Amino acid sequence: MKKAIYILLTLVSFGLISCNFSSGKISITTKEDLQKAKQIMVNKFGSKTEFLELVFTTENVERLVFEQGIYQNNSEYITYTYEYDNVLKKPSMLSEKQKSFKPLTLDDFNVDEFIEIKNKAIALIEEKSKDFNNFKIKEITCSIKENSERRYHFEIIGLKISGKISYVGDKITYLEKPYYKFVFTYDTDIKKLKTQTQGFD
Repeated sequence: MKKAIYILLTLVSFGLISCNFSSGKISITTKEDLQKAKQIMVNKFGSKTEFLELVFTTENVERLVFEQGIYQNNSEYITYTYEYDNVLKKPSMLSEKQKSFKPLTLDDFNVDEFIEIKNKAIALIEEKSKDFNNFKIKEITCSIKENSERRYHFEIIGLKISGKISYVGDKITYLEKPYYKFVFTYDTDIKKLKTQTQGFD
């Protein structure tokens, strides 16, 4: 079996896209941009690169563009900075148990599956409160479970549009605008959204 590769991808860009995608900033909120981010990874690491955990991370909430990428296999934890096309390596941080799980390849990362889950999470937020709009994805983690199912852990940010006190979401206090974050977990075998975000008890 090939080495299981753990990939954390956080691609840095200050609007200076240097890859095949020259149309400007790439987010990870829409299906089209997430597909572009996946293709960047395929171009860099190869479509058959295996992973046990795959993470897309954007920059700060105001910008929401890619920062860095990291992939981890049984021996290495590799950080990839997208803007500078720079790679740094350090020892793997996977547990021995994780290293025994059956990995997926980058080809296997299902953009459609995640977008469907994201839409369910946004609908759940809107059921709890109508005080937010302009929802965006800040971070996505896709990890492989022991039973070969997938666990998605992701952070959504939303802009508060009313002036009243909100009891839903966790306020991001360092920003001038009233952004709130909502963190969810979804297991493909259980098929249920979970969150410890305020207001979802």
